[in-house]
Amino acid sequence: MLGTPDIRANSYKHAQISKSGWLFKYAEVQKSWKKRWFMCTKDRVLFWFRNPEDGKPISHILLENRHLTQPFEFGRKHCLMFLDPSNSDVRSLKIAADSDADFFAWWQVVSSMVKFSEVICEDTQK
Repeated sequence: MLGTPDIRANSYKHAQISKSGWLFKYAEVQKSWKKRWFMCTKDRVLFWFRNPEDGKPISHILLENRHLTQPFEFGRKHCLMFLDPSNSDVRSLKIAADSDADFFAWWQVVSSMVKFSEVICEDTQK
């Protein structure tokens, strides 16, 4: 379960936003990538919506206890994966950006908010 109930679950309404924008989210059941509007708040919550005008998020995760890594097996170059090391039954969240610039901008924000970050950035300038 990604959207763990928490007092901060509705914090997006009054939150200070660290970053927002379009990303792709991997849908585990359909085994496909879906374009979603993401919002990362300064209190370390990552929300996603169908579009920026939606009044209610689809779901959210708390970043503070997550591990962040960069998987290469999902067919996306700019992919990040959030894991919950305390509960292996919790699904991971996989997101991907369209470009190097978007990937590095998101990585810079979320890597400072997670418990552990292990991202191996490929040299994309070659």
